[in-house]
Amino acid sequence: MPDELEARMLAFPRADRLLVGSKVRLQMWSLPDRQPVSDIDLFDPFAVAARHRARFSFTRGESVTHMAFSPGGRYGALLYEGDEMRYELQILELETGKTAGAFELQKRKDDFWSKSTFHGLSFSPAGTELAALFETDKGCRILIWDLKSGEIVDWIPFGLDQKPRWGTPYTPIQWFPDGQRLLVDGTQVIDRKIDSWVFSVPESRSRSPHSRRIVNGDTLTVVDDSAAFNAGLIGYRLDLDLFDKAAGLVAVGGSAIDTVLPPVTKVGDQKIVDRTEQVAVPWSVEADPGPKLAETLNDASAKVPEVNVFTEVRNSRVDASRVFFGLSSAMSDARNPPRVEIVDLLKRKTMKPLTPGYPFKLLACSPAGRRVAIRPAARKPTGRVEIYDAETGAPVCSWRPYDEARAEATRKDLHSAMFLDEDHVGTLSEEGRFVVWEIPACKPLYSRDLSMILMPTASPGGRYLAFVYEDAVELCESLTGTLKGEFLTGNPAVGISFHPDGNKMAAVLEAVGNRYMVSVDLATGALSPTYVIPGLVSDQTTSRERAAAAPGPKTPAQGPGAAVNQYPEQVALQWCGPKRVLIDHAQLFDFESRRVVWTYTKRQMLVWLDAGDGRLWYATYPSFEWANRKPTLASRLFALSLPHDEAEEEIARGVQTPVRLVLKPGGKIRLGSGVTGNAAVRDHVVKEFARLQIVAADDADVTLDFATASTTGPAVRYIGGGGEQTLQIRTVTLKATITSGGATHWETSYSSSNNAGFMAFFDPKVGLQATQDRQLDRGVANMPYRFRAPAYVIHRDDQNGFGTTELTDQGAVSRAGGTGMTAVP
Repeated sequence: MPDELEARMLAFPRADRLLVGSKVRLQMWSLPDRQPVSDIDLFDPFAVAARHRARFSFTRGESVTHMAFSPGGRYGALLYEGDEMRYELQILELETGKTAGAFELQKRKDDFWSKSTFHGLSFSPAGTELAALFETDKGCRILIWDLKSGEIVDWIPFGLDQKPRWGTPYTPIQWFPDGQRLLVDGTQVIDRKIDSWVFSVPESRSRSPHSRRIVNGDTLTVVDDSAAFNAGLIGYRLDLDLFDKAAGLVAVGGSAIDTVLPPVTKVGDQKIVDRTEQVAVPWSVEADPGPKLAETLNDASAKVPEVNVFTEVRNSRVDASRVFFGLSSAMSDARNPPRVEIVDLLKRKTMKPLTPGYPFKLLACSPAGRRVAIRPAARKPTGRVEIYDAETGAPVCSWRPYDEARAEATRKDLHSAMFLDEDHVGTLSEEGRFVVWEIPACKPLYSRDLSMILMPTASPGGRYLAFVYEDAVELCESLTGTLKGEFLTGNPAVGISFHPDGNKMAAVLEAVGNRYMVSVDLATGALSPTYVIPGLVSDQTTSRERAAAAPGPKTPAQGPGAAVNQYPEQVALQWCGPKRVLIDHAQLFDFESRRVVWTYTKRQMLVWLDAGDGRLWYATYPSFEWANRKPTLASRLFALSLPHDEAEEEIARGVQTPVRLVLKPGGKIRLGSGVTGNAAVRDHVVKEFARLQIVAADDADVTLDFATASTTGPAVRYIGGGGEQTLQIRTVTLKATITSGGATHWETSYSSSNNAGFMAFFDPKVGLQATQDRQLDRGVANMPYRFRAPAYVIHRDDQNGFGTTELTDQGAVSRAGGTGMTAVP
């Protein structure tokens, strides 16, 4: 073999032949005598002057790497990609180097468009067909060619609902011996008779490309390395009868996933009562207190399961106090199946885990902790909700709340679900339709169409639901949907929390530039004044908010029930005593002093729980040894009294001093040179502050300024556009700051990069660098206009309250000393 030949591939087309491949050549030797058989120069049909390649993700070397061989070893298949929206498939006779066949595939004609590549080629067991798995900007396709005619005989959509799976770990395509079924990515079984998916094989610990192989048609061999670094080979028996059953369901319009799920509960065809539009009524909400805290929960004494990483956590209310730790498919495998670990805090023990037998997403648990709701996590949306008995593990009921008649290819999964009590469940669709169901009969009671895609908040006793709209919050009876009261907010209430006594609630209102806290007296429906919360929120708000002159209740320009379908970021709220609320598990807000009085930070990722007892509950993730998937440090559960005694003393001393506002409506602000240097930018900023009744003035003590900084990242090689090019990545950041007295009290930033929105095709005369830099210049020019002015700016020394407590996997560390923490060792 010549020294200059850079080997990209070694293969045995048959037992007595060794093939070595580089970017430009294939060489084959006979074994065991090591004699040369053939030396083949590879010809790229697109590498000619008039047909330069313009794709960076696929090179001739990759064609060799993904080469496939016929069962007898006579032929090899390579795929090339060109800039004229075409692929060309070449079949070579390996002994002679002659081209036995060449097939073209036009991307645009065949719905591939600009973004596409393939994961591999595979000959059928009989050697008469060739399959390829293509990844496109619209999903995946499995193409199968008949080698005699060169025609495409099968075109199977695959993963149309999934995000692209660039670089999946397993062999892309394997054939079953009968040629009827294919194993894709080592996990998905496809049946050619129905051109559809029929089964998902569980993941395994080993992720090497050749760790899964089909044997004898009904067995999948899997490399398993669960015992530290010692790998073993196990067999996974495939149920072919189950495949046939799934294919039969799909053939009559059903879903293959139903073969491994509990039987679907028949839902009646009764008309669902729509409670969206209701006539305004006088306020008639009564106190709805929650259950009292069990005495045995005064110290958080329960162990969190140590067997695995958990991905989702839900907990029941204090009368049951069970915590549900869901292990989804992301961390599960054949020997460590998806399951729900259940911890009973009252009995201080771990219950029998719930193992459904399929991947899932944990949705909710009932108030008493006796039932749990999950959603199957299939390759395509199932649209199903599964209810299980937490104590026995038996299925209670199963149904599709939405789109029962919709075809599987266009079906959407539900957004979320919640228990109202042990026998009633609320579901929310991706389109914003909320429905209450009676279980196990799966009988729909009523529905509401929501303009904000947020699950309603239940009162502590479960009697009421609070529905959020763009300008108002409506309180309805949870089981009937009957309107009991409404209060106007003027801005979306992105966070809501009922006090455990059920006599008041807190809400976070989101406006451009600021968040505001308000409390509501549930006896009268009266709102307190709005109080500003430190920190900036997203600038992706409604046009009505941007036109508002000031925050606070206003007459809505659009009534509740309008289907706007917004997805705001929900703010977590939790009452801590009679007058304090914890915001996003970080800021403790005191209604009496109208300010944030304490701040909580975290050292690593934590999982938050709400036990309803006024304490901050959280669980820590275990440290994990990835080689054998075993935790090296067990999970722990903590309960923190807010605030602890030493913090209370600090707060008592500090609340005597009022919060200092650096900027507020009616004030003035000076614009720095970074703003005034561009007249159009200055006008935009002046208008932003003017809508908040803040005037731009040169004699102001408060200054807003913009500063731009540029950073250079790595250089990216790109093969295309007439040759190899290099893109030097650059990022430009605009930082906006508000300063006074030499201190920065508020800041935010906006960024733009020439690596964003990467262009797959460009004009070779312009070049890649110039094309992407033009895109960057446009982004930089637009950045100042993304600025949204805050109505209030709090002095930086008053933003975090009077102290900080850090939450860790070992407990809490406070600057004021003491933690008030109980934990399980």
